[in-house]
Amino acid sequence: MMLRSLRGTITFTIQPSEIAASPTCEIYVRALFDFDPMQSPDIPCKEAGLRFSTGEVKYHSTHFNNA
Repeated sequence: MMLRSLRGTITFTIQPSEIAASPTCEIYVRALFDFDPMQSPDIPCKEAGLRFSTGEVKYHSTHFNNA
């Protein structure tokens, strides 16, 4: 609820842990607000943006190749 009352630019950063248990990182993130990249003035390539709605759960998986 706090984020809904904020004004201005909000930047979220997801940083990996210093200790990597495996070359794969998987997390789930729940949206706390609605976002439409087509309506955002901050995204230079709107087609690459991800639209989401409040309450949606997004799955993010990153695979690292240390080769």
